[in-house]
Amino acid sequence: MKQRIIDLLAMSRFANLPTVWSNVLLAGVATGTIVRVLNEPIFAISWEKIAFMCVAMSCLYLGGCFLNDWHDVDFDQETRPDRPIPSGRWQRRTIFILAISLMWLGAALSFYASITAGLCSLALIACIILYTKFHKIHKGSLVFMASSRLLVYPTTSLAIIPQIDAYYFTTGHIIAIWGAILMGLYIFGISLSATGESKRTSQGNSLLIFGLIFLTLPIAISSIQEAAFWDDQLLDFLPVLALGILLATAIYQLITKHDIGTFVSRSLALIPMVDFLTLGSIALAWMASIERTGEQTQEVWILMLACPILSLGAWALQKIAPAT
Repeated sequence: MKQRIIDLLAMSRFANLPTVWSNVLLAGVATGTIVRVLNEPIFAISWEKIAFMCVAMSCLYLGGCFLNDWHDVDFDQETRPDRPIPSGRWQRRTIFILAISLMWLGAALSFYASITAGLCSLALIACIILYTKFHKIHKGSLVFMASSRLLVYPTTSLAIIPQIDAYYFTTGHIIAIWGAILMGLYIFGISLSATGESKRTSQGNSLLIFGLIFLTLPIAISSIQEAAFWDDQLLDFLPVLALGILLATAIYQLITKHDIGTFVSRSLALIPMVDFLTLGSIALAWMASIERTGEQTQEVWILMLACPILSLGAWALQKIAPAT
């Protein structure tokens, strides 16, 4: 029974759930912040809706992972017969029912939050299905993988504020979209780097180089942004420095030790730190406003601590079951 539970956790990639929650947190917090006057943010954060969307997006993520294992059973029978389904520890039909049920529940919860969020969740499910269908036969499927993660942001954003007309299209929406773009680049970089390293050919080396470029683009872009608005406070660069150092250790494992598994696991655990790049700038702006208005700082510090804690949580859960 214990082994079957571990198998189920491994197939669901549950260790990556904290990274999904950080995506939802960034999108929910950013969208809930409506800016009326420059540098004068007004808090309109619905923690209940954010928690609700954490459940919805978790269902979609877990369902997509189960669907992936269900689809890959023929490949696993030839290359990894010890996997849960090929070994007979779990029935393929059971995993398929679990996958469909979770994705249906995630979509239903998204529609309950708002019609626009529900429609966006359907686009997310489409990307999951397309990636599952083509990831073993076409490199272009990596775009669907990155897109399925990217779409977590607009789905959450539209659950918080469903309308997308000019009045409601706030600075918060824009920040959420920007966070989604950075995350898409990062996820695409992880996949491309791992694919390139696995080939060990000239083509593989090219894929590896391009993958590392995409992987580090969020850091480079954020560094330029911080430099443009730097006010001589080292705290402004803290998110960039933290992610840069931690990501460098993961890349070291890939390039010097050719350890793809460790590289992918560590890179995935650092997803909340990519959100921290965007979330950090929001929180710093809030702190500047709070100093002028005298408002409480409790919410700000919760946000500043959440992403690093979620990153540590993802790393800790990998000790229970693998993230890939």
